[in-house]
Amino acid sequence: MKPLTMQEASNVLSAWTVLEVLSPRTFCKAEDLVGGEKSLVALLDNGLPWENGGEEVPPEKKLFYQIIMGSISLQSVFSALVKKYGDTSVESKQVSGEAITGVITVDQHGCLLKNDISVNLSSFALGAPQALKNSLENLRDWALVKQKMEIAFDGILRKKDENGKELPLNKIMIDEAYTYLTNNIYGISAEMLINKKFALRTYELRKKGDPESSKKDDPESSEKDGPTKTVLLNSFYLNDLAKASTLIANTLAQNQDTSSASSASTNLLQYLGVNDLKRQNILDKTVLQNILSPKNIPSARWLGLGRHPLVLLQQAAVNLSMTELKDSGILAINGPPGTGKTTLLRDIVAKLVAERAEALLNFVDPEQAFIDSGEKIQAGKGWFKIYKLDERLKGFEILIASSNNKAVENISTELPSLKAIADNANDLRYLKLYLIHYLEVEVGV
Repeated sequence: MKPLTMQEASNVLSAWTVLEVLSPRTFCKAEDLVGGEKSLVALLDNGLPWENGGEEVPPEKKLFYQIIMGSISLQSVFSALVKKYGDTSVESKQVSGEAITGVITVDQHGCLLKNDISVNLSSFALGAPQALKNSLENLRDWALVKQKMEIAFDGILRKKDENGKELPLNKIMIDEAYTYLTNNIYGISAEMLINKKFALRTYELRKKGDPESSKKDDPESSEKDGPTKTVLLNSFYLNDLAKASTLIANTLAQNQDTSSASSASTNLLQYLGVNDLKRQNILDKTVLQNILSPKNIPSARWLGLGRHPLVLLQQAAVNLSMTELKDSGILAINGPPGTGKTTLLRDIVAKLVAERAEALLNFVDPEQAFIDSGEKIQAGKGWFKIYKLDERLKGFEILIASSNNKAVENISTELPSLKAIADNANDLRYLKLYLIHYLEVEVGV
């Protein structure tokens, strides 16, 4: 495959961004957004839940309302998109359900958040009208546009009384916000909209140090920060795509100089196909012999049940991960379920733990591994110094991520399990001595 130019890579990211913008989270019923819990849905037709004294909230909890500002009929929008752009697929899928236009988050008093933007806008609600106007190029900078729109809309929503106190939202303010959102910000046709507003109750435990439960009808005691669990409106990838696009644009502006911290990394360029791909032809015995050379075999391995060694290509993959990924790079290892990919990871973890142990031998005293940064923080009446970790102990970290939560869960539970260790390796128990010392009991781990 021919490597892409930097401009072609930028175009790939733009096209990907447009696809993500036009991929909404859908729902059919309000309770679908809260795991089917109808009790967490507050309809706004007969009054707002925070009015007339509000709802009782346990003192150990905080209550937020995520106001769903209407929705879009997916059938109407996608019918219009298919009519405009056509559908060349053999089997056209029928699209149903709704997509949220936007969310406004308030506390138990109906007040907007003090330290955060209370508005979350939908990429699909902005993108669909642009796509119907044949203005897909306007969606490339969605992340930047979204941020500016949210700040502006949040400012419009905030109203104060004659004494300068912020007012809680009421029915009129919510209706006006809906009209402004759909007409002025999105410009969505009325026939595509479903003017069905409701709120989702979100309860969260108070953290240590948080003020006690706010008093009823006291907006001044409203929450400063929003909930950690929010309604998912937009694709997880949009912010990452925006960052990648910025890095590529910076690289283009710097005449493709990748040495700057603000330019695209080697890994990003390799992922997008800008750099030449280095192929390892495992059918070439010479290549395989070099990969499996004793000098490339890690100094440690995982002692699994039966102490079975890795098979030939498993060992080759582990060796390559150690030699090809020292500073940067991407290495793909493909295989169906049950073919030993988790086993590979265990050997890589073992190798990193062993290398870190070797690095620790450089320090006669553990205190030498921590360097005074010259900074300190206050805690009560005292101050604590902040220390940096010695550079020689960095670079042994490993992050395991997957689009399949079950896969990550399997790895997380398998690695520390006794069943993952050979039966005749009972003397190898990580940190067992510390557990015995501090618990003052013999532990079987």
